[in-house]
Amino acid sequence: MADLIENIILLKQRLTNLQTVDFGIKGSIKSLKSTDINIIKNVWNFIDEIFKAESNETIYIDNIHDFLSFQVEIIVKIGDVPGYYKTFNNFLSSNKIKCLSKKFYIEELNYREDVDTIIPSIVNAYKLNLQIILLLSKIADYKKEQGNKLELFFYKSEKGVSLDVAYSENDLYNLRAAKIVDLKTQLLDSIDSSERKQLFLNELISDLDKNGSTYANLLKDWETIIANYEKSFKLYLSGFSFDKIKTSSLEYFQKLSDRLYDSINKVSSYIFGIPIGYILLINNFDFKGEQTLKNISLVTLGILFFLIMWFVFFKNIAEAIGAIEGDIRKFKEKIENRSELKEITTELSNLEDKSIKSQKNKLFLVKVLSAIILIVTILIFLIITIRTDRQSTDADKPKLNFVKIQ
Repeated sequence: MADLIENIILLKQRLTNLQTVDFGIKGSIKSLKSTDINIIKNVWNFIDEIFKAESNETIYIDNIHDFLSFQVEIIVKIGDVPGYYKTFNNFLSSNKIKCLSKKFYIEELNYREDVDTIIPSIVNAYKLNLQIILLLSKIADYKKEQGNKLELFFYKSEKGVSLDVAYSENDLYNLRAAKIVDLKTQLLDSIDSSERKQLFLNELISDLDKNGSTYANLLKDWETIIANYEKSFKLYLSGFSFDKIKTSSLEYFQKLSDRLYDSINKVSSYIFGIPIGYILLINNFDFKGEQTLKNISLVTLGILFFLIMWFVFFKNIAEAIGAIEGDIRKFKEKIENRSELKEITTELSNLEDKSIKSQKNKLFLVKVLSAIILIVTILIFLIITIRTDRQSTDADKPKLNFVKIQ
């Protein structure tokens, strides 16, 4: 299509004595050249008629070379060329709701889309207008689209308005919508998009209800609607942001506390569980020393249990406490300048200075306790072993018999 438009433009530039006819335009080429013939062949389907100027002899594609250097008359059906528009109004009538022609040329503006770097202001306004239409279509409660017509419906409480998207070229001249991209992000893609959307719809419906629900009025009042929306959002923030921030901060603080006390519960269980485990282990020793293999197995299990506790469970708890400390520091940095959250900042400091410190002390206590109990277990094993060895040595010594002399 781009090549077609380019060839139509080139052909039109070659024509003189231009006239507007029912089928498009009519003009003359005083001296037909080979380059003209190539262009004419490329757009032949849109040539309504071509003939020799002197004799009105019709020229066909097969014999066009016979008319080199002669003056010819051409009627071009420009209105049938896809993407070629004589005026901006012609373009607008076919692309009012969305731009159906991705590659187009507007003769009145001498502008080709995606080719010319300087975009006329009216085309810029048209593109901004399309973004407004797209945004309104996305936030509308209901839309009815048929061909090149679009009707949007918006509702607020029991009140609703319908908006027929109809406008003219004149309605675009004063359009200013520089914030449309940012507004689209706020209403559709931000975290608080639902609140922002509702506030914007309130202002939109109020404006349409007050000034008339026509799209032309909406374009004229667009900047006012945006300004009112921004004011409403600031009022909304001043009234509700404190509660929202405080609520979310309290929820996060509670999560940190839960994580910390979960680790505390684990350490507490170890304080009671480790001694009990070792007591059961020691209780199964053969204190008589008759089952040496059993004692060796038990002391080996005790050492393995100690290693698992130190290098798995205790390490995991220490890492969990470290992660909580890091999260508390990051959280404090986020809210330390918020006076309304001073209470939470104080609680975080207490959590950091007291609870975590106490938790670290408990973890250290459990480590020391497990080490002491392991040492006691090993000592008991050694005592049993040494005593057994001594008993065996005493049993192996020869006994001396003494005879009483009368």
